[in-house]
Amino acid sequence: MGDSIKARAPMRISFGGGGTDVPPFCEEYGGCVLNSAIAKYAYVTLSYRTEGIMLKSLDHILGVQYNQKHDLIQDESIKYNMAKAAIKHYLQDDKGVEISFFLDVIYQSGLGSSSAAFVALIRALDTGEKLGLTKKKVAEEAWRLEREELGNIGGKQDQYASAFGGLNFIEFSADRVDINPLRVDDKTALDLENQTLLFHYKPRSSSGSVLENQIRNVKEKKKETIDALLRSKEVAKEMKKKLLDGDVNGIGELLDEAWKQKKKFSSTISNPDLDKLYQNLKAKGALGGKISGAGGGGYMYVMCEENKTIDVYHYLTQAGFQPSFLKIDLRGVVTWI
Repeated sequence: MGDSIKARAPMRISFGGGGTDVPPFCEEYGGCVLNSAIAKYAYVTLSYRTEGIMLKSLDHILGVQYNQKHDLIQDESIKYNMAKAAIKHYLQDDKGVEISFFLDVIYQSGLGSSSAAFVALIRALDTGEKLGLTKKKVAEEAWRLEREELGNIGGKQDQYASAFGGLNFIEFSADRVDINPLRVDDKTALDLENQTLLFHYKPRSSSGSVLENQIRNVKEKKKETIDALLRSKEVAKEMKKKLLDGDVNGIGELLDEAWKQKKKFSSTISNPDLDKLYQNLKAKGALGGKISGAGGGGYMYVMCEENKTIDVYHYLTQAGFQPSFLKIDLRGVVTWI
């Protein structure tokens, strides 16, 4: 076995517009998202071997082995299905390969972890096979394989945030994705990190059921859902202006509006316990917050008043959560030997 190729791709949170990147809404109305890549990662290690295909993960260290590419049949293992799909498309000839991967967070986090794993895996194969894929092409291919080939329901923002890194305003239409990197000054970026807390709320079974409900509401032209998604687009645009103006508190206040609109996408996004927690967090000094990803569980984040972050932090720890400060990833997907 020769040198190992390692890849790391960040996960993300979206401040505004999340949900408007999910078809068919973005195809009919257009979508936009203000998001940030964060310092939580999916890691992939790829090594060539004389024969056979070995797939490993942190929670399945013995892995699974196949003789060659045509043996890679999709099954109930979502993680391994991602690897199988990428290998089938990008591993040239019938080379032997060993691929291992692990995540910084638990599965179904709401942070785009599966998309980050796909981005890291495709970039590792791109490096090993010398395919010359651009970051945008890596994101496009990760989206195509995850959403179209494997049929995993979701939006379009995750793969682009993971591939590019940083703070981005991303616009979506039926046939294109436009990435607008946002260059903010150091003070704004540091304030954003210092006033934002991220924590795991509770496990969720799947994002698909939540999004299926949202998609059904859009297809049925349910007015409350459509109006909420349209308002979410405007909130994302307003957040972009606040960010470029350095108004971090203003973003936090708009995040509260974004959460109110998000809960209208589907009745399964929130619940009474979460609503009570949110109100308690606001009473302690949170300006706004929301569940990351589709909703129903996973990670949550809150933006706090400048001098109230520690109060919110202590409340969360006393309530049994493990909050951490936001750390923005600026590099996107990276590989090394």
